[in-house]
Amino acid sequence: MSISKAAAAKAAKHLSKLVRRDGVVKTRKGWIDHFCETGCRVVVAEVPDTAKRKSAASQVMVMKRGWVPTGNEKHPETIRFRQLERDAFEATKPEYRVFIDETTFYVLSKTEYDYSQQRSSNVA
Repeated sequence: MSISKAAAAKAAKHLSKLVRRDGVVKTRKGWIDHFCETGCRVVVAEVPDTAKRKSAASQVMVMKRGWVPTGNEKHPETIRFRQLERDAFEATKPEYRVFIDETTFYVLSKTEYDYSQQRSSNVA
């Protein structure tokens, strides 16, 4: 089995799982189809990556307890330290959302988002 066939099988398995929303049980694929048919917007939002921020902050604290790399900005440890400092405050990740109306949305997985994009490109 090739990698693409394995990835397609994994995606199909993920999309065939049952989900309850608003008291109705459908497959994830069924919900995406329903959302696309009713004209819901599917968007990608950048949200804070709290796990990465927390990890970077703890690594910065460990580095500050010992030797803080300063001086040569091209030194690999200084570059790593500066990147960790930025990540501690600015790290974000994509979150895939389907908006039911202006304020209500459901969070989608990457697989569900890819399926919705594929479906909308086939329709257009």
